[in-house]
Parts: sequence; C-alpha cells; structure tokens
Amino acid sequence: MTSNAAYDALMHEICVGLGFCGCIKDDRPLHVDLFIPASGPVTADQFVEWVFLADGMNPRSEYKGWKDTKDKLRQAFVRHMGAEEADAAQLRWSSAPYTPRQLAGPTYRKIEAWRVSSENSAVRYNCLQNISTGEYRVCTVDFVYVDGTHERDQARYFLEVLTADDAKKSEPLSWFTSLESAIADHDEIYGN
Repeated sequence: MTSNAAYDALMHEICVGLGFCGCIKDDRPLHVDLFIPASGPVTADQFVEWVFLADGMNPRSEYKGWKDTKDKLRQAFVRHMGAEEADAAQLRWSSAPYTPRQLAGPTYRKIEAWRVSSENSAVRYNCLQNISTGEYRVCTVDFVYVDGTHERDQARYFLEVLTADDAKKSEPLSWFTSLESAIADHDEIYGN
C-alpha cells in the first residue's frame, strides 16, 4: 500500500470507524489535515492530539474518559502508517478515491426471539438478519427448561449452522422480510 493510500485507509478508520471527522468551529470547517505541517516528522501521539483538536475537543481534558479512544487512534496510526512516526508528506490524501476493503461475505445481526411453550420451558429462536438486505431467517432453535437442562453445545451448534449456511450451497436459503414470517416458516417446517 502506498503511503498516501495508507493515509486514506487511516482516515477512513478514524472517521467512519471511530467518528472523528472534524467539526465546524467559528463558522470554519476543521479537519486533522489542517494541523499537519508541510514537512517533518509526525508522531502518533501528535496526530492523536490533532484529531481531538479537529473535533473541537481539548486533547488533554478527561484523559481517563478518553484513554481507550486515544489508544485506538494511536494504534490505527501505527498500523496504517507502519511506525510510531511518519513523515508529514505521507499524511496526505491520495489522488485516487479511497475504497474500503470489502468483507468476504455478508454481515449478520443475531436476534433472539422467545416463545413460552409450557410453564417449565420456552423455545428460543436464534435468528439472523442480513445487514445488507434487512431480511431474516431462523438459524437454530433451542428448547430451554426452567430447571436449567438444555443442550450444552448450543453456541457451538449455532456457529456451525451459520458458517455452513454462509458457504456456497446448491440450494439457496429462505430469507423473509419480517422476523415473524421467518419464525412462522420455521415452525411450519419443523412443527414447533
């Protein structure tokens, strides 16, 4: 990755991933780029301070409350720029637009839905929502009992089904526009 592409990736992580995109102060837009000198070395710690200043915050205030965030910003700088220090000339946008790396497969949100089946048991539907399409499906179902007896490997089984479903199959999975429809379809097929 060229140094400018590395800076593009760093800024994408800082803005999109961590929410530090700059601000408007005194009717003027502020961005970390405005604090970077034309030449010379820039340390990760200096860069983190400038990111805070560009968002209109005092980098020295509430240190304990911001420690984790500062650590993430610092780690992002080192990871993308390849060292604790970079030349200011490397901290410039590339001329080509930055395209973030695409994930290998779809991203899902896990949703649990419960139905009481008796006074001593319940059914837990472990559902997925495809983040891209918004559609739902039931991945696995657990039968949970008040006395605590249930299958011990439920989490492992869920993961096995998820990864098997994510692999290429000859038969497409059924997805639904509502969670209720996905559960109703599952109940109809398996008689829950």
